[in-house]
Amino acid sequence: MVSITPTGLTQQYIKALDSATQLVIRARAIEGDEFITLEYLYNTLGAYTPAERTSVRWGRQHAADSGILASTDTKGVYRLL
Repeated sequence: MVSITPTGLTQQYIKALDSATQLVIRARAIEGDEFITLEYLYNTLGAYTPAERTSVRWGRQHAADSGILASTDTKGVYRLL
């Protein structure tokens, strides 16, 4: 079973949302979408609390590190590669 309890020193990280964010980003890329927004990720994953939103941002960063997406000039909008 996957834990959705915040962890870490400041209780601001949920590994399951990090992984789910990367999965959603990969799925949108496979579907052929050109762009994805941070707001779309928040809404799709139900990220409302600070810990949830932080975890989504970390998932986005991990996806960027693996070369799946890149930043654009518009804040909160990312190009899927």
